[in-house]
Amino acid sequence: MFYKIKKIQESLLYILMIFFLDQGSKYVALFQLTEGDEYISINNFLNVGIVWNYGFVFGFLSELNIDKNLIVFSGILILFAVYSYMRGYPLFTRACIVGGALGNMFDRLYHGAVLDVIDLHVNDWHYPTFNIADCFIVGAVIYVVISEFKTSNLYKSFYKIIMRKREWT
Repeated sequence: MFYKIKKIQESLLYILMIFFLDQGSKYVALFQLTEGDEYISINNFLNVGIVWNYGFVFGFLSELNIDKNLIVFSGILILFAVYSYMRGYPLFTRACIVGGALGNMFDRLYHGAVLDVIDLHVNDWHYPTFNIADCFIVGAVIYVVISEFKTSNLYKSFYKIIMRKREWT
Protein backbone atom coordinates (compact mmCIF):
# COMPACT_ATOMS: atom_id res chain seq x y z
CA MET A 1 0.00 0.00 0.00
CA PHE A 2 2.73 2.47 0.98
CA TYR A 3 4.65 1.58 -2.17
CA LYS A 4 1.65 2.50 -4.36
CA ILE A 5 1.16 5.82 -2.58
CA LYS A 6 4.84 6.63 -3.01
CA LYS A 7 4.65 5.82 -6.75
CA ILE A 8 1.56 8.01 -7.15
CA GLN A 9 3.33 10.87 -5.35
CA GLU A 10 6.43 10.42 -7.51
CA SER A 11 4.31 10.34 -10.67
CA LEU A 12 2.43 13.51 -9.66
CA LEU A 13 5.73 15.24 -8.87
CA TYR A 14 7.10 14.44 -12.35
CA ILE A 15 3.85 15.46 -14.04
CA LEU A 16 3.70 18.78 -12.18
CA MET A 17 7.39 19.44 -12.81
CA ILE A 18 6.93 18.93 -16.57
CA PHE A 19 3.70 20.95 -16.62
CA PHE A 20 5.22 23.94 -14.79
CA LEU A 21 8.45 23.81 -16.80
CA ASP A 22 6.38 23.96 -19.99
CA GLN A 23 4.05 26.69 -18.73
CA GLY A 24 6.96 28.69 -17.28
CA SER A 25 8.81 28.66 -20.60
CA LYS A 26 5.65 29.81 -22.40
CA TYR A 27 5.06 32.54 -19.81
CA VAL A 28 8.59 33.86 -20.31
CA ALA A 29 8.15 33.75 -24.09
CA LEU A 30 4.84 35.61 -23.95
CA PHE A 31 6.26 38.42 -21.86
CA GLN A 32 9.66 38.70 -23.51
CA LEU A 33 8.56 38.39 -27.14
CA THR A 34 5.81 40.09 -29.06
CA GLU A 35 3.54 38.25 -31.45
CA GLY A 36 4.32 38.89 -35.08
CA ASP A 37 7.95 39.80 -34.47
CA GLU A 38 10.67 37.93 -36.22
CA TYR A 39 12.23 35.02 -34.38
CA ILE A 40 15.07 35.74 -31.99
CA SER A 41 18.09 33.79 -33.16
CA ILE A 42 19.83 31.87 -30.35
CA ASN A 43 22.45 30.21 -32.58
CA ASN A 44 22.83 28.85 -36.13
CA PHE A 45 20.07 26.25 -35.74
CA LEU A 46 17.77 27.52 -32.95
CA ASN A 47 15.32 30.42 -32.93
CA VAL A 48 12.69 31.44 -30.39
CA GLY A 49 9.40 33.09 -31.33
CA ILE A 50 5.66 33.02 -30.77
CA VAL A 51 3.52 30.75 -32.96
CA TRP A 52 -0.07 29.86 -32.06
CA ASN A 53 -1.09 26.34 -33.07
CA TYR A 54 -4.86 26.19 -33.53
CA GLY A 55 -4.80 22.64 -34.87
CA PHE A 56 -3.48 19.36 -33.55
CA VAL A 57 -0.01 17.97 -34.05
CA PHE A 58 2.01 20.38 -36.28
CA GLY A 59 -1.16 22.41 -36.92
CA PHE A 60 -3.00 19.47 -38.51
CA LEU A 61 -6.72 20.23 -39.05
CA SER A 62 -6.25 23.86 -37.95
CA GLU A 63 -8.71 25.04 -40.60
CA LEU A 64 -11.59 23.15 -38.96
CA ASN A 65 -13.62 25.03 -36.38
CA ILE A 66 -13.78 22.41 -33.62
CA ASP A 67 -14.90 23.35 -30.10
CA LYS A 68 -11.84 23.53 -27.83
CA ASN A 69 -13.74 21.94 -24.91
CA LEU A 70 -14.50 18.91 -27.08
CA ILE A 71 -10.82 18.66 -28.00
CA VAL A 72 -9.73 18.86 -24.35
CA PHE A 73 -12.36 16.36 -23.18
CA SER A 74 -11.34 13.94 -25.93
CA GLY A 75 -7.69 14.51 -25.02
CA ILE A 76 -8.33 13.64 -21.38
CA LEU A 77 -10.09 10.40 -22.34
CA ILE A 78 -7.25 9.45 -24.67
CA LEU A 79 -4.73 10.37 -21.97
CA PHE A 80 -6.33 7.99 -19.46
CA ALA A 81 -6.42 5.22 -22.08
CA VAL A 82 -2.76 5.75 -23.00
CA TYR A 83 -1.68 5.93 -19.36
CA SER A 84 -3.44 2.67 -18.49
CA TYR A 85 -2.00 0.97 -21.61
CA MET A 86 1.52 2.03 -20.62
CA ARG A 87 1.56 0.45 -17.15
CA GLY A 88 4.58 -1.67 -18.10
CA TYR A 89 6.73 1.38 -18.91
CA PRO A 90 8.81 3.43 -16.48
CA LEU A 91 7.00 5.99 -14.37
CA PHE A 92 8.94 8.91 -15.82
CA THR A 93 8.03 7.89 -19.39
CA ARG A 94 4.33 7.93 -18.54
CA ALA A 95 4.71 11.19 -16.62
CA CYS A 96 6.39 12.83 -19.64
CA ILE A 97 3.41 12.06 -21.83
CA VAL A 98 0.83 13.09 -19.24
CA GLY A 99 2.67 16.25 -18.11
CA GLY A 100 3.29 17.37 -21.68
CA ALA A 101 -0.28 16.66 -22.76
CA LEU A 102 -1.66 18.56 -19.75
CA GLY A 103 0.55 21.55 -20.59
CA ASN A 104 -0.80 21.67 -24.13
CA MET A 105 -4.40 21.05 -23.01
CA PHE A 106 -4.10 23.93 -20.53
CA ASP A 107 -3.00 26.20 -23.39
CA ARG A 108 -5.91 25.04 -25.50
CA LEU A 109 -8.39 25.84 -22.71
CA TYR A 110 -6.82 29.09 -21.53
CA HIS A 111 -5.64 30.61 -24.82
CA GLY A 112 -7.75 28.72 -27.35
CA ALA A 113 -4.56 27.47 -29.04
CA VAL A 114 -1.25 25.89 -28.10
CA LEU A 115 1.72 28.25 -27.83
CA ASP A 116 4.80 26.98 -29.67
CA VAL A 117 8.08 28.84 -29.23
CA ILE A 118 11.04 26.68 -30.35
CA ASP A 119 12.12 26.77 -33.99
CA LEU A 120 14.85 24.36 -35.10
CA HIS A 121 16.28 24.91 -38.56
CA VAL A 122 19.11 24.06 -40.91
CA ASN A 123 19.75 26.91 -43.35
CA ASP A 124 16.32 27.64 -44.86
CA TRP A 125 14.67 24.37 -43.80
CA HIS A 126 12.59 24.79 -40.61
CA TYR A 127 11.16 21.99 -38.49
CA PRO A 128 7.61 22.80 -37.33
CA THR A 129 7.71 25.06 -34.28
CA PHE A 130 7.17 23.24 -30.97
CA ASN A 131 7.33 23.74 -27.19
CA ILE A 132 8.79 22.09 -24.07
CA ALA A 133 5.71 19.88 -23.58
CA ASP A 134 6.19 18.51 -27.09
CA CYS A 135 9.83 17.68 -26.26
CA PHE A 136 8.78 15.55 -23.29
CA ILE A 137 6.00 13.83 -25.23
CA VAL A 138 8.20 13.03 -28.23
CA GLY A 139 11.06 11.84 -26.00
CA ALA A 140 8.72 9.44 -24.20
CA VAL A 141 7.20 8.18 -27.44
CA ILE A 142 10.67 7.53 -28.90
CA TYR A 143 11.51 5.53 -25.77
CA VAL A 144 8.29 3.50 -26.13
CA VAL A 145 8.91 2.81 -29.84
CA ILE A 146 12.49 1.68 -29.18
CA SER A 147 11.33 -0.50 -26.28
CA GLU A 148 8.63 -2.09 -28.41
CA PHE A 149 11.07 -2.66 -31.24
CA LYS A 150 13.59 -4.31 -28.92
CA THR A 151 10.99 -6.76 -27.62
CA SER A 152 9.53 -7.55 -31.04
CA ASN A 153 10.37 -10.46 -33.29
CA LEU A 154 11.55 -7.96 -35.90
CA TYR A 155 14.39 -6.84 -33.62
CA LYS A 156 15.34 -10.44 -32.92
CA SER A 157 15.37 -11.17 -36.66
CA PHE A 158 17.62 -8.15 -37.35
CA TYR A 159 19.89 -9.21 -34.53
CA LYS A 160 20.21 -12.75 -35.94
CA ILE A 161 20.98 -11.41 -39.43
CA ILE A 162 23.66 -9.07 -38.07
CA MET A 163 25.25 -11.86 -36.03
CA ARG A 164 25.30 -14.17 -39.07
CA LYS A 165 27.02 -11.49 -41.15
CA ARG A 166 29.70 -11.13 -38.49
CA GLU A 167 30.32 -14.88 -38.63
CA TRP A 168 30.73 -14.73 -42.42
CA THR A 169 33.38 -11.99 -42.37
